[in-house]
Amino acid sequence: MSVFIKLVEVGDPEGYTDRTISDVAYEDVANELSYAYDLHSGGALRVIRVPVGLPAAVECVFSPGVWFRVQGRWHGAGGSDA
Repeated sequence: MSVFIKLVEVGDPEGYTDRTISDVAYEDVANELSYAYDLHSGGALRVIRVPVGLPAAVECVFSPGVWFRVQGRWHGAGGSDA
């Protein structure tokens, strides 16, 4: 299962024309790699890259104040979608 993260939306500064990014998705690749997530004790969300046949590694980290919802596969024992 891929990991989908809903980020906290922040208004654009006056005069800034690019849209605010509010969603981030890490898509699995069949028979090659998958993504999972876990939570650091401080509330940081870690996205874990899990290649087939290789050790898992942290792909990226989102600080606690940036994200508010995540769906996907929990990396580790127990847990569920946050």
